[in-house]
Amino acid sequence: TSEPQRCAPPTGGPHESPGDETCGDQTPAPRPGGRSGYPAAMNPAALDLLLRATLGDDGFVPATIFFGTEREAPAVVVSGERVIEAWERLRALTEGNGLYPLVLGTPEDLEELDSSRPDSLGSIASMRDAAARVDLDALIGAAPSASANAGAWPEDGEPNEGFALPFDPATDAPFDEIVLALLPCARSGDVPATLGLVSAGLPDVATLGAALARWHDAHGAEIVGVAGAMMELAVERPPQDRESALALARELSAICPALPASAGSLSALAATLLHSGSWFLFWE
Repeated sequence: TSEPQRCAPPTGGPHESPGDETCGDQTPAPRPGGRSGYPAAMNPAALDLLLRATLGDDGFVPATIFFGTEREAPAVVVSGERVIEAWERLRALTEGNGLYPLVLGTPEDLEELDSSRPDSLGSIASMRDAAARVDLDALIGAAPSASANAGAWPEDGEPNEGFALPFDPATDAPFDEIVLALLPCARSGDVPATLGLVSAGLPDVATLGAALARWHDAHGAEIVGVAGAMMELAVERPPQDRESALALARELSAICPALPASAGSLSALAATLLHSGSWFLFWE
């Protein structure tokens, strides 16, 4: 089997530099830094072959995403109908191997992320160290949600189901093209630092990384994807009673202050978290 072409997502934009051969017979010249941070055995050809072997060739377009000037990651462009299945297959294969699959929305969402990222990012190691120093307990305790009236538990409250990222909110139809990248990190909490996840409305990279690490430890929650100011997580151990669901609602609202108003109340938010295998987070 020949090695797939490496190209930018089909819309071009900030993923390309002048002079790049983004598609065609020639592989683009490596960017400064290249695919640094990957396990030693995971050279570019091996990473691309891993994607092909895991996902197959049908309906997948090989690609490369560039984030900042020093980091790059192999990716595929896949239909919204198949992207969650593809994420789950890759996550099962890469868990514990120093790799992490991440859904990055449509190619246009990826352009928006690139345009909001500063030209200079700290090193991945320094950003991870900053996340480890965040005092989340103090942040959560000082947030308005810590003492806010929760309101009555809704009679018709139901857990959140499924994921919104693959679907066009205007039509509820799956997007034709969604970007799925393979990042050089092992844990959900390391994704913000690895990606340099700096976007309008989002918490700073350190706070977001610390929160994701906490939610993974407590609930087995893992980030599935991010697009714009929206993030979704798959949850292995969701709250099993109202009290713990309400405590989690207060915690999530400290990081995502828009959640209670969107749900209607803290109790209404808690009802969507009870027994739920997926979390939907967004920032304004």
